[in-house]
Amino acid sequence: MVLGFFCPSIEAKIQQLLSLAHPGIDRQRYSEIYRGLQGGDAVSLGPETVPFLNALQVLNSSRFLYASSNEFEHAREILRRQPEAQNVQTLISVGRMGQGPPLRTNMPPGLWVVFYGGRSHHMIAADCWEERADFLEFETRDLATLQAILADQPLKQAVLFQDGAERRGMREIQIEILRESAPFHIRVTHRDEILNQLLRSVGVRCLTASCA
Repeated sequence: MVLGFFCPSIEAKIQQLLSLAHPGIDRQRYSEIYRGLQGGDAVSLGPETVPFLNALQVLNSSRFLYASSNEFEHAREILRRQPEAQNVQTLISVGRMGQGPPLRTNMPPGLWVVFYGGRSHHMIAADCWEERADFLEFETRDLATLQAILADQPLKQAVLFQDGAERRGMREIQIEILRESAPFHIRVTHRDEILNQLLRSVGVRCLTASCA
């Protein structure tokens, strides 16, 4: 038996996956998970699930493994197959002095804005962004994701990534749609108008502009 704690955003994403005719997902498995989340009943995910979860405990541990009994042969076997997992790795990374945060290797290339909403997080592709703007301004053609972001307010945070590098971030935000046809022109400002006035008066400026 495994007890799983799922963020509501995961449940929403599973529901979204099941509503689409996506050929690359195991519909039966996701349907079972969704049924369990909805009804609160135990569901079967197959005999390979427990070994898989046990392997995750070993491979994703940063330092130690604990158990109620001294039975670690399965963990030792995993480490014999993948000895590199024995290396202690920190979960914290910082950039060089005077530089920004290190690259996010899990981010795809190009311009992306990640929004953190009330229920989930959303990643929307951007065509370009205004680096000289006081606020976070960008253009996008992804209407479906934009609608999902607007439906997930209030928004907690927005971060713009360019080829994995974090270029701009804002918290406690709101969205303005300056152009309502594709490409949509989006401006992200603070919900606190005092902060907006402060940014306007200081005049946040970067070196170049990416939007025409």
